[in-house]
Amino acid sequence: MSGNGEETNLHNIHRIPPLTIIFITLLVDSVGYGLVIPLIPFYALNFGASSTLLGLLVAVFALMQFFFAPFLGRLSDRIGRRKILLYSLLFSSISFIIFTIASSFIMLLVSRIIAGMATEYGVAYAYISDLTGEKSRTSAMGKVGAASNIGIILGPALGGFINIYGRFWIPGLTAITLTVLNLLIVYLFLPETVKFNNHSQVDCKPLTPLSYIKDITLLVKSSTIRLTLGIVFAMGFAFAAMPVVLPLYSWDVFALGEAAVGAFFAYIGIIGFIIQFILVGKISKKIKDEFIILTGIFLTLIGVFIIPLIPSIILFMASITVISAGVFLVDVAVCSFLSKKTNPEDYGVTLGISESISSIARIPGPIIAGLAYQLAIFAPFYLAGALILAALFLSAVLVIRK
Repeated sequence: MSGNGEETNLHNIHRIPPLTIIFITLLVDSVGYGLVIPLIPFYALNFGASSTLLGLLVAVFALMQFFFAPFLGRLSDRIGRRKILLYSLLFSSISFIIFTIASSFIMLLVSRIIAGMATEYGVAYAYISDLTGEKSRTSAMGKVGAASNIGIILGPALGGFINIYGRFWIPGLTAITLTVLNLLIVYLFLPETVKFNNHSQVDCKPLTPLSYIKDITLLVKSSTIRLTLGIVFAMGFAFAAMPVVLPLYSWDVFALGEAAVGAFFAYIGIIGFIIQFILVGKISKKIKDEFIILTGIFLTLIGVFIIPLIPSIILFMASITVISAGVFLVDVAVCSFLSKKTNPEDYGVTLGISESISSIARIPGPIIAGLAYQLAIFAPFYLAGALILAALFLSAVLVIRK
């Protein structure tokens, strides 16, 4: 199994620590996506897209992630993390090029399909698992995961500003530039980790559709893995609705406009950064991952149920703080927990499956929440609460088994 000795080895070989390179890679990647994601609905409307077609843009991205995340994860187990990260960044740059030059809705749709094929978070977390021992893994994953929260803050803000000077094409060109820069950073500075492990012999085994399906089937036979993936699905389903429901609720109940909602999501990103970059490492030294998962889910459950019970702006912000803290704790702890319950030669595919399950949960979540909101303003929160309660039960089973 990978450990601290290998981490020291890699630090000696390369002057820039590999974890720093991964942090920079995910940060630049998330800023690039943050530049264009808020603009996609407005871009699509320019081509006469209906609300159904807007939903298709979201769904097709998640669907491609569902298929490609575990596949790329398994490939990274076989041929190396670095190669797959380079592939992913190459496809990201192609998707941004098509976005920038799009002259029809079809081109925009193709850009989202290719973007979904460029899914690297599972591979990045597998890379971290290669480098770290079990004691330091949760902290390392938290710090690297915090990069995406910085992107949530910087990307949309930067995209909204530069879009004023060149509608859609300047944000697209900026995203292309950032992704190409990212590609060069990984190519020049990121070392491979698979060859430093004892499982490099898996490279010799051919990856066929049959062997790939067999690999996944064997992994999900583990009841611990199944329970954890159930938590991933329930939490992903519950919180995929938040970007849709929270702006509507903020406007209908508190009359908060677009600027306030934008600041509100930036606030969530700041909470995520604090939790993942600073706090989760300290917490993981005293509490095991399964207890962090249980605690995070319990916090989210409290926050979700307070919102409809007491419609106060102060309690609303307090609830969002509690919910965000819980979700970010769960995100990091689940990835760390899965890696510790997996053989090193299966890090990529296992964490890829987790990313895949999270992606597929994000497809029905916003649609069902939107329908529920039309029926009753508080219905989405009760629906999310029921899903979180199910996740809480699954996490309790994990703790009891342990």
